[in-house]
Amino acid sequence: GYDTGPLDDYVLTVNINNISSLSLNEKSISDLTGIEDFVSLTHFVCEENLLTYIDLSSNTQLAFFSCSQNQLTELDVSSNIELNYLACGENQLISLDVSSNPLLTEIYCVVNQLTELNVTGCSLLDHIFCFDNQLTNLDLSTNSELIYIDCQNNNLVDLDLSANVNLNIVHCNDNQISNLTLPVSTQLEHLYCFNNQLATINSSTLPNLNQLLCDNNQLTSLDVSSNTLLFD
Repeated sequence: GYDTGPLDDYVLTVNINNISSLSLNEKSISDLTGIEDFVSLTHFVCEENLLTYIDLSSNTQLAFFSCSQNQLTELDVSSNIELNYLACGENQLISLDVSSNPLLTEIYCVVNQLTELNVTGCSLLDHIFCFDNQLTNLDLSTNSELIYIDCQNNNLVDLDLSANVNLNIVHCNDNQISNLTLPVSTQLEHLYCFNNQLATINSSTLPNLNQLLCDNNQLTSLDVSSNTLLFD
């Protein structure tokens, strides 16, 4: 709808360089060459296509980006410093670095092959969905605004949540976690840590915890006397 003549796979730059929103879902697109001329894009969605590569280095105003359900093996968003929402689930990503995106509040990178996820420096991040990957480590020490994390079904052996005092919901089940460090928090209400290797769980710092699922661990005892709000 932005071309001025017959459909010929070309469009004048002057017709597109002021466009702020673009949706290209389910178009069987395999090549997004030319997206770099959409320099005013703030909202871009290209889910369920055939993309193996995308260059976003010129789209510096991008705030909302979703490319889930493609065939991407890498994704560089280091130039997109205005980004606050990123969805790249169901691709073939091995690593993802969003440390250059200080305004990011939500990341959805589920069902990839991630062995590395760098969210350091994302001080506004409040939601992380990274389940069904191959992560062995996850540094959340700089994400103090985190409210919700779902990192289930990875290969994590250690999870330190001590800096995440605003957490409300934690899904870290189905990992290999033997050491889980919980925050001192009045916010955390739901903790799902079943199917791990935990020998101890210290929930005494969570006075408002009302749901705890911790079956299939290495526990020999469990003290929840401080968690008076727990329900069945």
